[in-house]
Amino acid sequence: DAERLRWEADLVPNVLRRQPWFAAAFPEPPPIAGYSWGGPVLTRRGFRWAARVWPRARPAYAAAPALFAAHPIERLDFFDHAPDFAWLLAQPWFPRLTGLGWTAGRCPGSALRPLLKAAPPHLVELDLASHALNPDGTRALGASAVFRNLERLELYGVGPRVVAAALDALAAAGPALRLRTLKIGFDSLRTSAAALAASLPPTLRVLSAAGTSLHSAGTRDLVEALVTSELKLLDLGSNGIGNEGAAAVFTSPRLAGLKVLNLKLCMVGDEALRVLLDESPLADTLDLLDMTLSSASGDMRQAVKDRMGDRVRW
Repeated sequence: DAERLRWEADLVPNVLRRQPWFAAAFPEPPPIAGYSWGGPVLTRRGFRWAARVWPRARPAYAAAPALFAAHPIERLDFFDHAPDFAWLLAQPWFPRLTGLGWTAGRCPGSALRPLLKAAPPHLVELDLASHALNPDGTRALGASAVFRNLERLELYGVGPRVVAAALDALAAAGPALRLRTLKIGFDSLRTSAAALAASLPPTLRVLSAAGTSLHSAGTRDLVEALVTSELKLLDLGSNGIGNEGAAAVFTSPRLAGLKVLNLKLCMVGDEALRVLLDESPLADTLDLLDMTLSSASGDMRQAVKDRMGDRVRW
């Protein structure tokens, strides 16, 4: 829904917490030892649904029954430590989890073995940041049924060897993947954009590659190598894609179905925006175009606003 998309784009979790109406409608629940509230969105269906587990894991593990008894928790994120997978699998509330994330541990395949062997079908979201996996762990995950079950994968802040293993896993899984959302964030995408685009499954609807050091040529490689035309949201924010890269996005036949396009802080100016107005269907079909901190002139901004109204953000 277009209105919801624009609303959610404005109110990321840290901003949402500061909204007086949100605090009144969804008061902060009493704290439970070892946990804080998190998740990519603060509520699902009006409830706090995701919790962050802090580094002192044992108190949090002891308090888990109270957390799950009081709240409809669907996701746990382990901060600065890896989960104890054997412990997780043994918990009576584990089948309620649809999402799991962690930021440390550099887990090899052997550490992941309990999770990969169990291959819980309810686990459809993984958020793997920074030092969550080493290359061997990435390969083990990519070869598993867990990987093929995923509908959402976030992978960011990782090194080039993990990146290479992840791209190999995407390519190898191919049509078997069920991914609908892929969020990636690593500095080497500019040299592997085409490989990423060619390995995206046809089920993918959301691709976020913000802050990945993409430049004009890498962006052109990305859109030219796309094998799916089903993307609905593309986030390229905080990349130096410039006018040439933005023009490639605007005119790509594979991206004609986009509903949300984020080009915030992408050094896009008048030249690319003229292409948008004169040559691209997106000027009429996008629900949201984020051009925050664009280098466009005042006249061009007005021309785009005249065409797109509140569907463009400056």
